[in-house]
Amino acid sequence: MRSVALYMSLCSLVAVSQAATRPVGFYPIGNVAPSHTYSYGTAVSSDGNVIAGESGLSPFGPADTAAGLWFGPAWSLTSSVPSTNTIEPYALIWDLNQGGTVGVGLTAIATGDPLDPTVSVPGRWTSASGFVPLSTLSGQAHALNATGDVVVGHLTGSTTALAAFRWTAATGIVELPTAGGSASNTLHIAYGVSADGDIVVGRSRNASGQNVAFVWTAALGTRELPQLPSAAGASRGQARGINAAGNVIVGWARDSGGAPNAARWIFDRSTGTATVESLGDIPGGTGAALPDGISFGVSDDGNVIVGQSDGPNGDEAFVWIKGRGMFSLRQLLIDEYGESELVDWSLDSAEDVSADGSVITGYGTLDGETQAFVAVIRVPCKGDLNADTFVDDSDFVIFANAYNILDCNDPVMPAGCPSDLNNDGFVDDSDFVLFAEAYNNLLCP
Repeated sequence: MRSVALYMSLCSLVAVSQAATRPVGFYPIGNVAPSHTYSYGTAVSSDGNVIAGESGLSPFGPADTAAGLWFGPAWSLTSSVPSTNTIEPYALIWDLNQGGTVGVGLTAIATGDPLDPTVSVPGRWTSASGFVPLSTLSGQAHALNATGDVVVGHLTGSTTALAAFRWTAATGIVELPTAGGSASNTLHIAYGVSADGDIVVGRSRNASGQNVAFVWTAALGTRELPQLPSAAGASRGQARGINAAGNVIVGWARDSGGAPNAARWIFDRSTGTATVESLGDIPGGTGAALPDGISFGVSDDGNVIVGQSDGPNGDEAFVWIKGRGMFSLRQLLIDEYGESELVDWSLDSAEDVSADGSVITGYGTLDGETQAFVAVIRVPCKGDLNADTFVDDSDFVIFANAYNILDCNDPVMPAGCPSDLNNDGFVDDSDFVLFAEAYNNLLCP
């Protein structure tokens, strides 16, 4: 059997070092201005050291709002992010690059019309130059690659009702083709891009008039991502994020009952093929038999996903950990990290997660006021397949069984294929290398 050679290889390995960890906990991060009455956390830099958010007097409105940056480990507000327009100082950052030095979102520019003096347009922000508009057309920039030189988003008032775009300094804004729907009524939005900038994901409309999740590459063009079996309804899904390597895409997909499920797709860029799975629901959710959720962010390895789903108290922030499933983020912080202050909070949505899966931002409610937060959790332990905080012989037995099955699509493979540590759809030698590193460490970080 393949597992015999596997065990012999495991015994011959040398130890490797552990990555540093951050202090875990829950951090409310406040407002940009003392007079503001709400705040949202919208983005985490890949390294987990910078949080972007917005606060103001009216949620996501143009009046009296400001974007801000918070810096760890204390998550104190270091700077506000001004718009390019002084008439109505409105700006919002939806995504940050690796070090938090480049962000994208929307900014306001002057129109010259006294009746409608500003318009919100896609913008790119840097710590050196501030916000720079990418277009004079209304729209938003939603995501950028690791280095910050590829931006994706959408425009209005162009060739489609909403037009997905990809921007670089060399090409400017280039509209992406739709998934087959009529250009005049297509709600075509790019929400995510891989670290190298070559894979773009979002929502589009297909030739059947259904709103669907899509993936785009220059070689493959725009392709519809697969739907859940017997999906119902005109809106079938959205892709809202993608991991660094571009092989794990997250968002939502509608099921046969018509409910949106927080979902993930495993994507092969060489062939353009993908598989989809529902992430399920938060335990005890009011709609436990009918999942209702959306995934927004994913770690670089694809093993931690965050978003919003149906929980015991309605919509709640969730964290999904491969091999463990979906949790209420609030309940996880109370039960495993002793954050008793959260008994007075609701955590309403988790919007983004750092590359290593440990730093999460979003928004919650305390005493009727919406507040941005940061949650730092332990980096999930790759290879701890039985969730006992050790990677030992019992995990090896689980891994070896999956290794002998090989294909994650095999019906006898455990649900979610937790031993597929690199998320390529197979449990093979590349996963064994990752497992062996964790096995030598023994203790989870």
